[in-house]
Amino acid sequence: MVGRPFDEISKPLLAYDGSERASAALPGAAELCVSLDLPLTVIHVNRDRAAGALVLDEATRYLAAYNLKVSCELASGSPHELIIDTLRARDFDLLFIGAFGHSRIIEMVLGSTTEFVLRNSPKPVFLSR
Repeated sequence: MVGRPFDEISKPLLAYDGSERASAALPGAAELCVSLDLPLTVIHVNRDRAAGALVLDEATRYLAAYNLKVSCELASGSPHELIIDTLRARDFDLLFIGAFGHSRIIEMVLGSTTEFVLRNSPKPVFLSR
């Protein structure tokens, strides 16, 4: 999802929660970053630091197969707000995110992180299914 105008990518961010949908974003993020020789920052939001560290370790192990510079960050708070705030505050220029992790009925009632991010992202979003 890209608005106009589109700028060259130099600082991508991957929002990763360990779900099947988020895992679908890993290969796209890794392959694009390798092909453009870009570093990749992975952010995971979890109030439980030990559980969050395990999720980031999973992403790190997957990305180790690629020849790229990866940095991982664990944050605590509201995932949808934190992702948008991080994009803005740290000047990331592309967000990789998995598409919709819950059933469509649950998402209609509760909303979803993906939907909020798509509606509010100041930067292009690479949505993986």
